[in-house]
Amino acid sequence: MSLFLKNYGIKEETTNFKVTFKIPDNCEYSTFVDPYETNVINIQLKPYEKDPSSNFVEYVEYFSTINDFITVDFEIPDLEAKNSGPVPKWRRKPRLRIDDIKY
Repeated sequence: MSLFLKNYGIKEETTNFKVTFKIPDNCEYSTFVDPYETNVINIQLKPYEKDPSSNFVEYVEYFSTINDFITVDFEIPDLEAKNSGPVPKWRRKPRLRIDDIKY
């Protein structure tokens, strides 16, 4: 179980996909599309926080398909990696993927 993510899922809506997920209340997230056409939800601690809270808050994001499929990766801090400086190390998991989408 992740300290940064729980209760995540994906559901098809009319022309896009609804992704729901819970993250600690002292974390924030951002979204972007990487060069491999993967939607990424990056989760990180808010400034000046050191450890994730045990209180989780639910969020919802909507994503469109790219080339008849959708891939969403959650990018979370890798607490097991030894950071060699101020730049944190990230781990991408879990991955949500749906192929061969036809409307």
